[in-house]
Amino acid sequence: MKKALFALMCLAAMLAAGTSLKAQEVTIMLTPGWTWISNPTTDTIAITEAFGPFAPMQGDIIKSQWGNSKYLNGQWRGVVSKFYPGYGYKYYSNREMPVTVTMGEPLPFEAVSTAEPSDVTATSATVGGTVSVSEGNHVFVRGVCWGTEEMPDVDGSHATGAAEAGSQTISLDGLTPGTTYHVRAYMVTDHGLSYGEAVSFTTLEGDGGSSTAPIGAIDGKFTINEDGGQIYFSQGNLQYQASTNTWKFAESQYDYIGDANSNLFALSVMLRFDFMC
Repeated sequence: MKKALFALMCLAAMLAAGTSLKAQEVTIMLTPGWTWISNPTTDTIAITEAFGPFAPMQGDIIKSQWGNSKYLNGQWRGVVSKFYPGYGYKYYSNREMPVTVTMGEPLPFEAVSTAEPSDVTATSATVGGTVSVSEGNHVFVRGVCWGTEEMPDVDGSHATGAAEAGSQTISLDGLTPGTTYHVRAYMVTDHGLSYGEAVSFTTLEGDGGSSTAPIGAIDGKFTINEDGGQIYFSQGNLQYQASTNTWKFAESQYDYIGDANSNLFALSVMLRFDFMC
């Protein structure tokens, strides 16, 4: 603690003298528990950039004169978002051992983005994302998390893919019909856990089966005009069974039984339009 205070005193003296510090010249020893820290440059630095490649632990805290922020699920959450020159801050580390941090060291490039969901049915969807990291960095875990809440995280439903950079897709099954889901891709690298943007999709209405068409109709809608109107077509021609005095659809779209039913073809074409959206 005495070393940290001494470093802060030297830093304040150099700033007062108008000396411009290079971030690489200032290192801080974060001990378990609380440690005093300060901005090593004459510029305002976002706390997400100030620590360079150092990865905060879940539950770490930064405290200032006007509030604090806590590191939760790969993000700093709270009122402290920047380090201002001339101000002191306290850092609470949940690590069991001290760690040396170089303040202001640039972060290596890494990014994770969430893909737009596709192949959405009543109970399933295909989701995924893209992970990019600069050379020398490692992807330890990657995947997607989903749920009905707007910002799902790995504490809820999630699935992992291959631990590598690039694009990947994951198939989701057992979803609830007619429900809006939110999805975020995520990754764990040398610098901790990070998420892509949240995207959403809504499963189709239905009974949870593979088909959402009415009974007796072909699965899938057909566009019939320039305004986007759609209909279901029947599975086959409507046929009258004289022996049972009943009507039924033929197995094939264009089948009919004998000349006696040939005049029913036009009727069946009209009846296909009964299954309107």
